Amino acid sequence: FSIQPPMRKKAKEQSQEISDTLKEKFLQFIEYAPPARFSRNLRSLLLWYLIYEEDAPAFDMNELATDLALLFELLDVAEEECGSNNSC
Repeated sequence: FSIQPPMRKKAKEQSQEISDTLKEKFLQFIEYAPPARFSRNLRSLLLWYLIYEEDAPAFDMNELATDLALLFELLDVAEEECGSNNSC
């Protein structure tokens, strides 16, 4: 399962380079929030919310689903590349 959102014009024009600061912050994040654990907890939180929310959500569910699917793909790749010991 893979979601490919349409490329935004702005994203096409930007360089594909990722700054050293962003790399450092991402590595720091996955060191303290291991991707597998974070993904599992976020999925659980979302499911609990959906189960217990009786009214319509106060946000665009399609947009959220796309964003979360992309985030889960990123977390899966981070888990595969870094492993459970977070050796990135």
